[in-house]
Amino acid sequence: MYTGKVTKRFIDKYTQKRFEVGQEYNHKEEKRLKELSEQGFVEYETEKKTEKKTKEKSKK
Repeated sequence: MYTGKVTKRFIDKYTQKRFEVGQEYNHKEEKRLKELSEQGFVEYETEKKTEKKTKEKSKK
């Protein structure tokens, strides 16, 4: 499951659920998170970017 943080309120076209700013949005397909991210509704980083940040924090 992929997760992103909502940056702009929207209603999901598949579930008809409303998501408010600050909520987490979960979906089984990464493609959906990328789509919403490109449209400015969700802040989503791929797993590779997340792993890199985690490694940098552990070095400190």
